[in-house]
Amino acid sequence: MRKKILVLASVALVLGMGIPAMAAPSTTKADSTTSPQPSGADTSAQSHSRAGVTSESSTSSVAKTKQTEVPASTQNNEVPAEPEPVVRYTTQVQNKGWLPTVVDGAMSGTTGQNLRMEAIRLSVGQLPEGMTGGIAYSAHVHNVGWQSEVGNAATAGTVGKSLQMEAIRIHLTGQLADDYSIYYRVHTQNIGWTAYAKDNEIAGSIGMNWRMEAIEVVLVKHGQLAPTAADSVAFKVLNMPTLSYQAHTKNIGWGAAQAAGQVAGTMGRSLQMEAMKISASELGEGLTGGLSYQAHVQFKGWMPSVSEGEQAGTTGLGLRQEAFAVSGTGAISKYFNVWYQAFVQNKGWMGWTKNGQYAGTTGLELRLEAIRVKLVPKGAAAPGSTANSFIKKTSGWRSVNGQLKYYDIESKKYTKTFSLKYYSQLDKQWSSKSYGGYKFGPTGCGQASIAMIISGFGTAVTPTMAADYSYAHGTFDKGGPGSLESDMTMVAEHFGINWHVMGSAGELSKCLAMGYPATVCLNVGSSVRHIVVLSGYSAGGYTNVSDPWNGLIFSGRHKVSEIWGKLSWLAGNRNKGASAAVVYYGDMYIGS
Repeated sequence: MRKKILVLASVALVLGMGIPAMAAPSTTKADSTTSPQPSGADTSAQSHSRAGVTSESSTSSVAKTKQTEVPASTQNNEVPAEPEPVVRYTTQVQNKGWLPTVVDGAMSGTTGQNLRMEAIRLSVGQLPEGMTGGIAYSAHVHNVGWQSEVGNAATAGTVGKSLQMEAIRIHLTGQLADDYSIYYRVHTQNIGWTAYAKDNEIAGSIGMNWRMEAIEVVLVKHGQLAPTAADSVAFKVLNMPTLSYQAHTKNIGWGAAQAAGQVAGTMGRSLQMEAMKISASELGEGLTGGLSYQAHVQFKGWMPSVSEGEQAGTTGLGLRQEAFAVSGTGAISKYFNVWYQAFVQNKGWMGWTKNGQYAGTTGLELRLEAIRVKLVPKGAAAPGSTANSFIKKTSGWRSVNGQLKYYDIESKKYTKTFSLKYYSQLDKQWSSKSYGGYKFGPTGCGQASIAMIISGFGTAVTPTMAADYSYAHGTFDKGGPGSLESDMTMVAEHFGINWHVMGSAGELSKCLAMGYPATVCLNVGSSVRHIVVLSGYSAGGYTNVSDPWNGLIFSGRHKVSEIWGKLSWLAGNRNKGASAAVVYYGDMYIGS
């Protein structure tokens, strides 16, 4: 009887205390230099809570508890709970190889190191007894595209090829998919963490050439809350938007809509564009933004900006479009550059420009004939040359039928014509004025010549006004009598006149024929160098020579070839360029 009571007491003691559950073995992590397979063995109970993101594989950012066993209470006579499935994964990273396997919600990969993720392996474990199913996934790889789907710890992506993964799709199979969803987000170059995708949705970027750098994956039972993260953007995947634009052309009307990089308008038909429409679509879920654009139109100037398929420019008025500008808004502005270029009358394709900068011309009365537009991911190169994308002509001097005329942009009229004003260095008003111990009369040919030209452009400048500035800031009559080439160009710049040194007699003839005046320093014999002014051009290659020495040394009509043969080649007489011949013009559009 005592023995029986002892046994019952022992049983009561055991039932009253309960039996503590045994912890399952933890997941084995492979060395980063090996190629680990995500383990299929059960793991211990884990509590996943956000603890900050580290630079490599880290603890989970998803608050979720996994249980493998629950203590059995003899008081309540409960049955142990079945384990919950988990997902395990490892990633191959540039310069690091395969990283250790992580579990359900932890980060695999790197952030802040600019390293590409190249491959991934995923598996599921701890399936309840009798449950079937697994995991399947596919990778979008640079220069490859979407690979075939693999599953259950097989490699998606590439190893040893230095190719970046750019997007991924993951889904569950079998009975596991009936009860659970798979959620995942990726850390992408220039984006950061995407929003969570699930069940074979795309996460990452397509067509952007941006690398994946890290990933987080978690299983969520149907009916439970989906994971969220404050550091995610609003979208799961970033695609290249679809771009469409069309041109309204004289005698044609609206042309067909064109895709990115194609030509809208005409070339080689001398037909003016009059209006345009531009739009961007298919930005993707969670993305907002579009395109804003404006047109510069004959007689109207820059018109108000419009957006997304609205008309910029005019129709039915016969007015040419001359320039345009396009810019992105919202997500397009953040992740893309909008590049575009203009095909312009007499100029052809001008350079590419972007993001609201002007393309084409204004003030030159040239028609816009065609356009091209492209969206390019931020950080990528321009589609082509960016030189001379826009020319703005306001009021200024223009070559018109061999004469220089001043065009006033406000009145849209030519208001004055270049007219050379003759000055003699021997004029008694200044011939006896002394600079550096030298009299102006014998030494002032260069200063009298540049004064003629500046006055011809409409600014009244006397020889002594030129000499005063050149003596104060240059070398006129310093260290020796006379002017260097640089003394004349410096005075011209001071009074707002541009200049260009000639490289040949042919170039000089062309500029004179367009109406531009020139100074030349000639070797007139007996070691004498003399500066004169050239203006005009006539049949047979003749130009007019204005000699500031009262016309007594070298003046009248002479062939340009003869003058070129008399140029001084002393260093000081050509110290601003290739020769001692300099052309002067009132603005920067020489030859236009």
